[in-house]
Amino acid sequence: MNPKTEAKLEEKLKKLSSLKYTNQQMLAAFPKQNEKTMLGLDPDKIEGDPKDILKELVIQKIVRSVESENQFEEVLVDFWFNHFNVYFDKGAVRHAVTSYERDVIRPHVFGNFKDMLMATAKSPAMLFYLDNHKSRKGQINENYARELLELHTLGVDAGYTQRDIQETARVLTGWSIQKAYQISDFRFLKNQHDKDPKTVLDLEFKKNEGIKEGERLIEYLALHPSTAKFISKKLAVKFISDSPSKESVNKLADIFIKSRGNLKEVYLALFQLDEFWKSENIKIKTPFEYFISSVRILNASIIPDTEKINIVKRFFDQSGQSLYRCQPPTGFKATADFWVNPGAMVNRINLALKLSDDQIPQVSFDKNNILNPIKNNKYRNQDELVQYFNKNVFNSIIHKKTLAKLDQLVNESEQYQQDSRKELPIYYFKTEKILALMLSTPEFQRR
Repeated sequence: MNPKTEAKLEEKLKKLSSLKYTNQQMLAAFPKQNEKTMLGLDPDKIEGDPKDILKELVIQKIVRSVESENQFEEVLVDFWFNHFNVYFDKGAVRHAVTSYERDVIRPHVFGNFKDMLMATAKSPAMLFYLDNHKSRKGQINENYARELLELHTLGVDAGYTQRDIQETARVLTGWSIQKAYQISDFRFLKNQHDKDPKTVLDLEFKKNEGIKEGERLIEYLALHPSTAKFISKKLAVKFISDSPSKESVNKLADIFIKSRGNLKEVYLALFQLDEFWKSENIKIKTPFEYFISSVRILNASIIPDTEKINIVKRFFDQSGQSLYRCQPPTGFKATADFWVNPGAMVNRINLALKLSDDQIPQVSFDKNNILNPIKNNKYRNQDELVQYFNKNVFNSIIHKKTLAKLDQLVNESEQYQQDSRKELPIYYFKTEKILALMLSTPEFQRR
């Protein structure tokens, strides 16, 4: 749980210029049309528009997820970004999402939950997304306060009231952005803060505590027993099953409380659960997980070119998981009921067909990586070829009954012709179809 520095990976992403920019640099380089004139931006420094930011974000996410040696870190970045979700398409947020993931989420995934919660609370992306930058004494905005309690910490069943939400919003008045329309840095605006006494749950605030009120509330919420249970269950749903046992959740919550939110300790406790080790092939993959696992199992790689991203981006959009564009603060669901439906399965099958036939420009798939080991063998028996792929490419995850059905489907879709092709090894013309069907099997839809 100590991620390595990956010079080769970072070099590959180097051409994606937006990944290193601050929010202000992002606005100057990738403005909307009306922002160019409104802000008097230098035309020579403009590199594109916000759509290019999104393309580069999506590319870096899939490159890291496919090729990084720090696989657990990438899974956690995805999990925590989703937990503290912000929506790319909401106004100025588009210029802050890159730094939000890079500087707020990623550095804290192996740290303390309190520190990550505080970082998100002071993030311009979050403050703008949930409108807290507009919240002031006498004109409170409850959006962030509500989601802070319901989605980020305590959970909806923790017993807080509407009054607690309102009091939380009062505590956080003045938590704002220096220049909201430019999505600049966090700033506490003393003259907009409600200085009167307040009470959230059993936590009292005296008069004139200023920014310390919000910081004390964030720490209180981060260490609350309800937060420990809510976060623990969410991690268990992610890594174990859609319905993890209460025993597993309680064990994680106990570690969360004892360690005061030390996330490394919680992850280690998760790995020691019997239920975790029995969870293989239980969880349905999200569209993103399905795409990443398909590319990885074919030993393919990602080409970091924004001009080649359309097919990949369309797959995510049509599958209901447009990366960085989940509008509600809930983030994308982690349970099967949201992802399993006929339309979603058709999208996955179509992706599998394109991937196995090397028809996705963003993906570099050399079929010889799979074919070379078997070219010296005369596989004229289709069943033997299917068995070979299951063992050597798919790690024997596909069950015998599924393999038999797969064999039948290949025969039905392309009858072996009694012609000159019969003199060729069977892999010569059936590889793509077999791989596509294997990528579409029920077993491969699970992780």
